Amino acid sequence: MTATPSTDGLGDSASYMLFSSEFPNDDLRDLFRRLHINSKCQKFRFLATFLDACGDAVHDEVAALPLNFKKLVPPFKSVLSLADDSDFRQGPVGGALESALLCILEIGMFIGSGYRAKLFAAAAISVSKSLSEVAMNGVESVSVAFRLGIHVNEVSERLESRHQDGTYDSWAYVLTGLSVAKVQEELYRYNTESSNPTPTKVFISASDKTSVSVTGPPSRLKNAFRHSQALRYSKHLPMPVFNGLCHAPHLYVAEDVKSIVHGSAPKCTHTLRIQLPLLSPQTGKQFLARNAGERFEEIAADILMGGTFLDNLSGGILDSISDFGSAECEAFLFRSSLVSNSTPATVTEGLGQATMKRVDFMDWSFDGITPSEPRTVAQSTLAIVGMSCRLPGGANDYPMHRLALVTAYEALEMPGGLAAVNAACSALWAGEVDTIIAGGLSVITSPDIYAMLSNGHFLSRTGQCKVWDEGGGRPHVGAQKSNYAQVTQAAGINPLDVGYVELHGTGTQVGDAVESESVCDFFAPLSPRRRADQPLHLGAVESNIGHGGAAAGIASLIKVLLVFQNNEIPPHGD
Repeated sequence: MTATPSTDGLGDSASYMLFSSEFPNDDLRDLFRRLHINSKCQKFRFLATFLDACGDAVHDEVAALPLNFKKLVPPFKSVLSLADDSDFRQGPVGGALESALLCILEIGMFIGSGYRAKLFAAAAISVSKSLSEVAMNGVESVSVAFRLGIHVNEVSERLESRHQDGTYDSWAYVLTGLSVAKVQEELYRYNTESSNPTPTKVFISASDKTSVSVTGPPSRLKNAFRHSQALRYSKHLPMPVFNGLCHAPHLYVAEDVKSIVHGSAPKCTHTLRIQLPLLSPQTGKQFLARNAGERFEEIAADILMGGTFLDNLSGGILDSISDFGSAECEAFLFRSSLVSNSTPATVTEGLGQATMKRVDFMDWSFDGITPSEPRTVAQSTLAIVGMSCRLPGGANDYPMHRLALVTAYEALEMPGGLAAVNAACSALWAGEVDTIIAGGLSVITSPDIYAMLSNGHFLSRTGQCKVWDEGGGRPHVGAQKSNYAQVTQAAGINPLDVGYVELHGTGTQVGDAVESESVCDFFAPLSPRRRADQPLHLGAVESNIGHGGAAAGIASLIKVLLVFQNNEIPPHGD
């Protein structure tokens, strides 16, 4: 973590901003959904620009990876897609994605907060004069953070192989109840008595007044705690560090820093002048960079070769804000986490008579903001202003219906009328039209195909689809879940908040089972579980009216609209 002390624009009070090197305790996916939803508003146009550019930047960084790494990155359309992948942390590219997402989250929340205000996130803000510049400069921070994660993984894989499933155990433990000197003594004894080579030695990477963090290759780290009685019986737990070694001056040199920061070529943003001071989490003193490129280098060197000593950082913050002689100090934070809570507490204790005011950069995203004016037409909500249908048994002499059959023959051969609705929505969001009539038609003009289906025992005797019937196509679970993910991500909706799902429900033995499995896995997973007040209702209109052929999707859409209109779900047909 790092801090940026400042008084500019904040009246007579001193202030500092604290950037954490770990994610807050909140649900990461929920935080990114909030950023995504708010980015659709006109008032958050800088946030939208930043998120879009970050998605492009990560795509570019992934494209530059070796093929064996590139194929490990899941396909994604936006940063929200990456945040939704709960398994990203432990893969070979997990550290890079995690670093990039932390930068995106902190910079995005900062931009959304509207204030004039992980290390690389702080770097982007410290070289920017305005929110628009933060949105531009923050993208380069994300790229550098991604490259650092890739580099750390490559170095760490030379020290210890992954498990067969491609994961590591933790590379760091945090322990309490022992002094730094005692822990250092025990680690020195272990490294010496076990003849542990320098590259794989176990060492102290961080500390504060109550805890010490110990880092090393996972197998060596476990052996160190078994070897030392003092460490074995201390209060300790593994940290969520699964992607390699940082804070290791015995592994990295200046050439590593330059290859990470500059990539294939220095960026134009690297010449930007420093606007805010930035304190090192190792020494608590200000970084000395004169421009953005030098600051990135200082930060990368701090992460790779320096430690995190929070007492030094707290002391540096106190020294900086005490120069202002203010009676009040404001601390700008990103929620709370286990480590980041200790620094504000220590600073508060050292303020004496001055008072501390905590300001959370993420509070604005929990205000229940409802997008009022969409940023562009593509973010607009579409209105369905009318609907109608004619099902078997209805009147068949309606002149306009006959005209539709005659003049839209192509639509009759359309395998799914709902695809026409999807195309209509795309045209509306693109601003090509302002009103569209879309739907699907299906007319049985020959008994041949249904005779074959009947002979193959595909048809029910009553005409309905026997959805979830014990006697009842082969869809793919993964493909269906991917479709659900794309829809919920685009809408910024938590799947657990969905209360009703209308299924395709063809009534086939394999199809119903697979569709039910995909729906349950995505909308009602075992973890995290739905609360008691979050029931999930399922339905399929085919069980009531039979399969509509090309009009099946339209019938399902009309049913869902009627459910909303009448606030009632019709019973399932047997």
